[in-house]
Amino acid sequence: MAGNDEPVRQVVARTKPSQPRPLRSREPRPLEAHVEQLSIIGEIMMGAAYADGEKAGIEIVAICEQLKEFVEAELLPSAVKRRLDHFDPATFDVEAACKGLSFGDEQDRLAIVRLVATVTGADAVMYESEVDYLRRVAVAIGLNPDQLRISLKR
Repeated sequence: MAGNDEPVRQVVARTKPSQPRPLRSREPRPLEAHVEQLSIIGEIMMGAAYADGEKAGIEIVAICEQLKEFVEAELLPSAVKRRLDHFDPATFDVEAACKGLSFGDEQDRLAIVRLVATVTGADAVMYESEVDYLRRVAVAIGLNPDQLRISLKR
């Protein structure tokens, strides 16, 4: 029987950590990183809602509906909802927010511009200030706004 115990002790010894691990990792977990990206996108979209000087209810609905599609849920994660609820257009820096986004390719960048456009167009009125905001977002994420044909239809 003693011969059978030896391999078990070796396996147990190999599985014991040599140093105690911290209870909580300092690295963001994938879900936390996803929620952070979603929060930033939400804030950029909120900036679009305020780009004309006031937010319309239909714009807020458009933001929430678009963001819920990312998480495939009826409700937004509470951290995202909190960020949207506490959004302050007076202190928001769209260029800094855009720097916090991670992009896989140009299609990801175009998707951000499309999301912002859904907000600026949600109230069926496009002001010059909203076009300017779209252009600022495009530049901040590394796109040429002139190639996107972002302009007012006259």
